Amino acid sequence: MILSAVVVNYRTPDLTGQVVSALLPELEPLGDFRVYVVDNASGDDSVERLRARALADGWGERVEVIAAPKNGGYGYGINVAVKAARAYREPSDYIFVLNSDAFADEGTPRRMIGYMEVHPDVGLVGGNIRGTDGSAQASAFRFPTLASELNVTAKTGVLSRLLGNPVVALPLPDGPGEVEWISGTCMLIRTAVFEQVGLFDEGFFLYFEEVDFCRRARGAGWKSVCLPQATVTHLGSVSTGMGDNARPMPRYWFESRRRYFVKHHGPRYAVASDVSWASGFLLGELKRHVLRRPSWSPPHMFRDFVRHSLGSLIKGSTVVPAGVETAAGTAAAPGDQRPPEALGALEILAEDFATFDRDLSQPGFWAVAAHRLGRRATSVQALPARLALQATYKALFTTVDWVWGIHLPRTVELGRRVRIWHNGCMLLVARSIGNDVHLRHDTTFGPLRGAAGAPEDLPVIEDRADIGSGVCVLGAVSVGHDAVIGANSVVLKNVQPNTTVLGVPARMVPA
Repeated sequence: MILSAVVVNYRTPDLTGQVVSALLPELEPLGDFRVYVVDNASGDDSVERLRARALADGWGERVEVIAAPKNGGYGYGINVAVKAARAYREPSDYIFVLNSDAFADEGTPRRMIGYMEVHPDVGLVGGNIRGTDGSAQASAFRFPTLASELNVTAKTGVLSRLLGNPVVALPLPDGPGEVEWISGTCMLIRTAVFEQVGLFDEGFFLYFEEVDFCRRARGAGWKSVCLPQATVTHLGSVSTGMGDNARPMPRYWFESRRRYFVKHHGPRYAVASDVSWASGFLLGELKRHVLRRPSWSPPHMFRDFVRHSLGSLIKGSTVVPAGVETAAGTAAAPGDQRPPEALGALEILAEDFATFDRDLSQPGFWAVAAHRLGRRATSVQALPARLALQATYKALFTTVDWVWGIHLPRTVELGRRVRIWHNGCMLLVARSIGNDVHLRHDTTFGPLRGAAGAPEDLPVIEDRADIGSGVCVLGAVSVGHDAVIGANSVVLKNVQPNTTVLGVPARMVPA
């Protein structure tokens, strides 16, 4: 059995050093192990002080201090260590993650590994987290929902009972108990989980990253278990200051919360969760004022929440990353693959706006917007409204075609996040264009000479294809996903996925 332990530091080198020095005696009886201390670009002398501590305390070669190139957040820091462990001589069986302000009590790593060894279906094990005074901290959780968002801010017993007591933080089980997610303060993760579901999503700077990871693991069939016998002493929020209720909630908490709901439930659910949270907050504040109780929330919490919620609606819901790197080094496909028709008109327009860097001067944005309008207009039932929308579409389509030279008819099945980088001489008459496709100027999609131009005579451009300038794709051919077509190429035959083609006629370029 090989173990890799991870401690992420940010401007707390002395405390991090104490955590590592206390952890080493707990790992020694376990056999082969390495400890990775990742400094998240603290911008101070953390790296030097940690390396000096390593020499002074005799950490030895099994402890590596890594200076990360940027502060990408907690999940990013863990990923840096996981990648380093992957590159080591022999792969690890387990990854033990410990906060830089948490101390694994005697026997905790041994108990967690022992439980994992006899339960192969368990992918993650969390500990029993306690404060320095012995007080219990939340260790076992359910995934947040609309009901829990209302419940957590309303803080009203009657409402909680009516909602079925949808608490997120669960009571500590008497024995090992399966839960939906565990705290990132201390967690043991089977390496096979990383291999299957990928690394931590670095789009979460801080908070909700472990919720997201546990949810992805659960979706892949792995269980998360809280082990009460594995105790951890946690100081709490030393690096972030989140424990200080006199400070406003940082922006990254709002961003991470919304990212979680959009990623796992969709933009509409995220909006509903915001309404649920805000409604509960107002109800809780009314109760607090009536009973003359002190405030539980950080300063300006409601104002900041509403501002972020409205700002997210204006900017759009494209918060799911293009891909999450897996432990094998590959990239997963974009997370949100729903068709454009599954999104509301404003949602898809906001996503397109974000795809074009929120720049209204981009001709490609107006070409795509006209296309979306044309597709939606045909589904409107009321005749006057349908005729008005169709007239608007024709005017906008003609303007884009004549002024900027982008001919993208509504008959094309257009995917999401399609980027038209340039304008001029662009004839995009295809059967379909997939998600995350890149198109450049002088591009021609259409039938072969003499063909009727029916859908079956037109090309299909699959997801994430990258089309160079001056490219012609003609006839009933397909350009496979992740294919690259070099500039001025003429494609008359199918292009296989993940290949690069170039020339007239286009031929595959050896990798």
